[in-house]
Amino acid sequence: MAEGLIIFFVFLCIAVEGDIGKHIFIQKQANWTEAQAYCRRCHTDLSFINSQTDINKLRKDAGGTIHQGWIGLHRDPNNNTAWMWSGGGHTTYQNWADGQPNNFNGIQNTGVITTNGQWGDQADRDYFHFYCVDVTVVEEKMSWEDSCLWMTSVTLTEGTATEIILSLDYRAVTMKRIIVLILFCIAVEADIEKHIYIPKSLTWTEAQAYCQQYHTDLSSFNRQSDIEKLRNDTGGNIYHGWIGLHRDPNNNAAWMWSGGGHITYQNWAAGEPNNHLGRETNGYTNPDGTWNDASGSSPFNFYCLVTNNSQTY
Repeated sequence: MAEGLIIFFVFLCIAVEGDIGKHIFIQKQANWTEAQAYCRRCHTDLSFINSQTDINKLRKDAGGTIHQGWIGLHRDPNNNTAWMWSGGGHTTYQNWADGQPNNFNGIQNTGVITTNGQWGDQADRDYFHFYCVDVTVVEEKMSWEDSCLWMTSVTLTEGTATEIILSLDYRAVTMKRIIVLILFCIAVEADIEKHIYIPKSLTWTEAQAYCQQYHTDLSSFNRQSDIEKLRNDTGGNIYHGWIGLHRDPNNNAAWMWSGGGHITYQNWAAGEPNNHLGRETNGYTNPDGTWNDASGSSPFNFYCLVTNNSQTY
């Protein structure tokens, strides 16, 4: 987790109801960039998918059959192992076909949906049909009591509160209700950059319990500077040790942090995570700061994170 503000929005005054489930199959062949431009000009954007339900909805919208075509998937230009949606935000749900993405010839930076709903990577210069998504929004006034039911929190790591509000757009949501927060908030300033190296060999679950009992949680990282901070906090050296990485129990291809939330920044060592023997469900850091997966039952030293909070209003 990175240094910054944790914003708790207490009073919500407008909810935006968005129909984010309408997909349109375009029977026109284009490369990925041309397809993206077409969707943004004539609809909202290339289609995005955050759950199996979304895939089922796309199939229904396309008349019961999915045809192979471009969707909004593309590699993160700053991290070749991470994937994003055309409208912004990293993928959390993933539905890759077996052996995908394989980046054949090192040029497959964009994604298609196949006839069975799974995904594959392709070169963006290739020509396919494609799927656009239409989003229609209407405002709904809410009482204070109703708005409290939608109380939420967002972590601000870089940027401003305005950027947080803008990030809650149609491209990042999995529900049909998008909340616009504009009235009042409590800001909690969190020093979440203090890492502590624990030279005690424990399993991942034991290490997690220890950190949650005596500190805040197992360490987490959202950028390269977080790893450099860990190095500074441990006297200039990084040792092998558990961090908060673990596989999403509902999606074996996705990774999460112990404290919650899927990873966005990734720093895997070459060839990792490889899930050796199919049981490597947790992650540790190497001396060079890269990550590796390992069986959670293996004993390692570990890193805890300490967070000190102070409120401002």
